Amino acid sequence: MLKYIFFSLKSLKITLRSTVISFILILITMLMFNSLIVLGQDSTKTSSAFLNMEDVIFLSFSHPKYDPDDLCKSVPNIKAYHKISSNLTDIDTTMCASLYYDKYVLQHFNFDLKNGRMIKDSNEIIITSALGKKYKVGDTVSIMYYTEYQEQKFTEKTVCGVLSNDIVFYSSSFGSEITASEFRVNLDDPDRFIIGNNEGCGFITSDECFENPFETDRSIIFIEPERSDEKSISDLCTALQEFGCVYKGADLIKNAKNNETKNIKDYRTIMIALAILSSVTLFGHYIIDVYRRRNEFAIMYICGAENKNIYAIEIVKMIALVLTASIIGTSLAYLLIQKTQHMTLSPVGISISCGFMLVYILFSMLALYLVTKKEDISEVMKGE
Repeated sequence: MLKYIFFSLKSLKITLRSTVISFILILITMLMFNSLIVLGQDSTKTSSAFLNMEDVIFLSFSHPKYDPDDLCKSVPNIKAYHKISSNLTDIDTTMCASLYYDKYVLQHFNFDLKNGRMIKDSNEIIITSALGKKYKVGDTVSIMYYTEYQEQKFTEKTVCGVLSNDIVFYSSSFGSEITASEFRVNLDDPDRFIIGNNEGCGFITSDECFENPFETDRSIIFIEPERSDEKSISDLCTALQEFGCVYKGADLIKNAKNNETKNIKDYRTIMIALAILSSVTLFGHYIIDVYRRRNEFAIMYICGAENKNIYAIEIVKMIALVLTASIIGTSLAYLLIQKTQHMTLSPVGISISCGFMLVYILFSMLALYLVTKKEDISEVMKGE
């Protein structure tokens, strides 16, 4: 085995230019596959969080002078309004962003949980994936929070669920078009607009003590209608347009799904195009490389090598090349999506990449077999 490794390294050195080209092509393929798979998957998860909100009406205030408390007085058919509030707290000295959802909002959001279940009472919290590395479902944690008088207080909560990522839903904007993606906040993103915390660390709670009394009301709110028949809802939306941008929950979900379907098609088109381009480029390059190296193979035959020896050397060489380029390309993909999108690699992307490289190795060995099987040493040495 050692001699095959030695001869493979010698072959890599002899064909250095071709090896470098193959290395770069494989590296780029791994980089693109792993990056695009993650971005494609990430663009399909937002609408699922709003699936239970078809009957909710969203309002984004267009002017700071409007007070949400005035809505119930001036606009008919409003049972109540609800909003999400963020605050700065810490769990066992770890700075966290707390997201307060009242019972109505909590019941209507469909969270993507890795472990556990939804909150049943105010004594429970759902933590982000980042905190899930330190705590598990069932743990009791000590939380420090500030009162409206800036006094520090402590309370204990039980972890009932862990999110599959560090994505939470919150919005502080006003007067803008309402979309599902407007609510989506990655707590691992240093440019997030939620109050500062350790990267990715946060939790969701229904305890009113975490509601921020100083947070602006100029945000998107969730309106709970008194009557849900079509005419009443239509009249309510018309009346609310005086205050800002209005969206029905059903319309928001529909638009989010349409955008996600479009994104899926776009990413699939890119992936297919990339797969075809990579296949043609990689396989074509190897076939040309094998054809140009006929003299090398002929010399091996003259020195007593058999086909199985050449195949063994090429397999070791190919595996070493593909493995090295794949590891570096995948690592670069991880750094790229982690630094720019604050996400991590997808098992799907890694699986597809590994499958593609396996096919590349098998196809390359087939090309080598076809070339060496039909070679006539005398003709090769004559340069014909």
